[in-house]
Amino acid sequence: MNTLWIGMDISKGHVDVTALCDDASKDKRRSDTVLFSRKFDDTRDGHTDLSSILHTLIISASPPSAVYIGMEATGGYQGNWERWAREEQHLLAAYTSVRVYVLNPLAVKRYLDRELHRAVTDSSSALGIAQYLAYGMRAADTPSTAAMEGATQYYRAIRSMIRRAASLMTELESLLQRTHPELIRYCRDGIPPWVLQLIERYPTSTLLGRARPETLRTHSRCHHEDGRDHYRSGKDERGLADRSLHAAVHRSDGVRSAPSQRTH
Repeated sequence: MNTLWIGMDISKGHVDVTALCDDASKDKRRSDTVLFSRKFDDTRDGHTDLSSILHTLIISASPPSAVYIGMEATGGYQGNWERWAREEQHLLAAYTSVRVYVLNPLAVKRYLDRELHRAVTDSSSALGIAQYLAYGMRAADTPSTAAMEGATQYYRAIRSMIRRAASLMTELESLLQRTHPELIRYCRDGIPPWVLQLIERYPTSTLLGRARPETLRTHSRCHHEDGRDHYRSGKDERGLADRSLHAAVHRSDGVRSAPSQRTH
């Protein structure tokens, strides 16, 4: 056995594992042999079962020269298996070189699409990850190390928060169009802090209609005067914002008072 590639397709509570090996005496591209393909629970017993199979393959008369273990980043589900793989890396260091990779799912998918792997099941995904380890690895794919685990999780958490914040901002702009359309003109390059403060205090047109003009003027000016609001600046634009907000107040008052006028 020359090289061993282990692909792990991780789901909630279990993992599908496929192990490939190559034979140096044959054409490398076509000599893949599937040594095993099984499902393991994400429990202590499941980890032990997979370790037993892996040790049997490696601690043998002809151990592989290198072992590559790969899994996709799955939003945290890979954490237990990543730690398991690192433990195995330490235990098997005396027998062979073991490298652990947490792969970008998009890179694996594009590789499989290019290779025309159309059937998508858990077992075929594990096989695809093993084949990616063997033939599709990019320069950006670097082995996962314990020293980088904290920094990697921190980076992923920040990236996830940025995506959620962008999604919330998009949803807020859509709602703002329905409740405070007069403010949309000031949100073409993002929502300024003064608009966020304004809608936090006056989330509906009814509440905005009850606000005093002096209060609205304070909200529209506060971020311009201290220089932190880079979206709008200058007396003319501040005046335009004041007039627009005041007009919104009058329109809200008119809409609210119209029914009472008809009743009289």
